[in-house]
Amino acid sequence: WVGIATLVVGSNVWANGFEQPDNGTRANGRAGASVARADDLTALQYNVAGLAGLRGTQLMIDLAGVHQSLCFTRAGTYPSGAAVGSAFPEVCNTTVVDPLPFIGISKQIGQQGLVLALGVYGPSSPVHVTFPETVTVAGATGVEAPQRYELISRDVILLNPTLAVAYDLGHGLRVGAGFQWTIATLGFVTYANLGGGTE
Repeated sequence: WVGIATLVVGSNVWANGFEQPDNGTRANGRAGASVARADDLTALQYNVAGLAGLRGTQLMIDLAGVHQSLCFTRAGTYPSGAAVGSAFPEVCNTTVVDPLPFIGISKQIGQQGLVLALGVYGPSSPVHVTFPETVTVAGATGVEAPQRYELISRDVILLNPTLAVAYDLGHGLRVGAGFQWTIATLGFVTYANLGGGTE
């Protein structure tokens, strides 16, 4: 009965996390099921042994774009200032699109299935989130945005330079090893009320 009641009186819920679908066109086309058959340079992320199937010299430049549709509505009204008594307005992420590159190169060494690869990529996730610092409410401009104590902006840049080697042992058996660095730049802007007050 609880399940039926939930279906009858439930309301819509939308969520948008920090991770989006996987890197690479093939991985997206396979709904993320790309580990067992990592057969392009995205194997640097999913399964480095898959690199052993690459032949010759290969270069991959993959570019995806992601937009995080994110809005916030604070409950209540402005307790003071030019917009006193007015409801807090909805504020939304103003970042349009974040580019997400995946760049890699591989080289087959000899004819025995030895492959060396180098690449750089980041997680498939939004990089920038930007909310307004001020808003216009009831004709008053320059009013402090309602989310300012939560988040003004977020800039999270993660890059994974990766060096890998893979070898095809034959009979469907491939082995690989990779060394990966992570380079991170994290920036968050928020407000803090250090002097007391009504909010």
